[in-house]
Amino acid sequence: MDSRLADLIRHGPIDLRRVVIELTEHTPVVDYGLLDESLRDLRKQGLRIAVDDAGAGFSSLQHILQLKPALIKLDRQVVANLDIDRGRQALGAAMVSFADHIGAQVIAEGIETAAEFQMATELGMTAVQGFLFGRPTADRREWQRWDTALELPRTVSAPTESGRLPPFPTPGPDDALRRRTERDSSFLYVAADVFDALPDPTVVLDGGGFITATNQAWRAFGVRNGGGPEFSGVGVNYLDVCRRAADVGDRDAKEVLEGLIAVLDGEIDESDREYPCYVAGAVYWYLSRITSLGASRGAIAAHLEITGRRPDLI
Repeated sequence: MDSRLADLIRHGPIDLRRVVIELTEHTPVVDYGLLDESLRDLRKQGLRIAVDDAGAGFSSLQHILQLKPALIKLDRQVVANLDIDRGRQALGAAMVSFADHIGAQVIAEGIETAAEFQMATELGMTAVQGFLFGRPTADRREWQRWDTALELPRTVSAPTESGRLPPFPTPGPDDALRRRTERDSSFLYVAADVFDALPDPTVVLDGGGFITATNQAWRAFGVRNGGGPEFSGVGVNYLDVCRRAADVGDRDAKEVLEGLIAVLDGEIDESDREYPCYVAGAVYWYLSRITSLGASRGAIAAHLEITGRRPDLI
């Protein structure tokens, strides 16, 4: 958003086509419209946008939806054990298909084993990074040792002419309407798969605060904290959930409620609140993040575990 950045990039010694601006899961964006406007001319000249930590939480998906990046960097949290974890495979495949729909490329971050590399390529990821290929260094001599010519596993399916593995079966050419219908239907299934595979407990709320969708992590979160679908499932009003907790003296719930009301009323775009959760004698810390979906369209509510990030607990 600083105008000096554009001047620095334009008049720098590096071709704009080699410059990538990266946003992470933890990068706050107050106004996507202003950000997009400030980058538009630079992107036309070749600058690319990358979203890091994809799959680690809702904020990265919001960056992807709002900014349409050229590069989506799949978080190491998803890539680790990709070869043996079917849930991670489902999220990876869904992200590749999602990227194809918006014209982006998925990069698998943190590849450390040949098995992870093989699965990433089988899922259609055409770029990877990680210790398997080389560790970060400023030593030019080390760059020469980076192994960027590893052979693809023989079991990998043949890519298309564009270099990508096809995300969906290609519909026949005889019916344009059917092709569009199948494409749109596939996109909806992909979006649902991505949402359900998010590692953080996440729900979609309508403009009145009613829960319209929950992901797998949210459902498990509810059970772990002594609740179930009747307390935090689809059709339940999340405003009422917070009010009941606030009415019995829960100050954290009261502050989450205030933030939720402000987001749904359009007064703010996002509300964050850290709070403790006591389960079986242990204390876990969470960040309640409520993000607006636009005027009168509701919000996304997520609970991100941050116990390991609090220095007073380490």
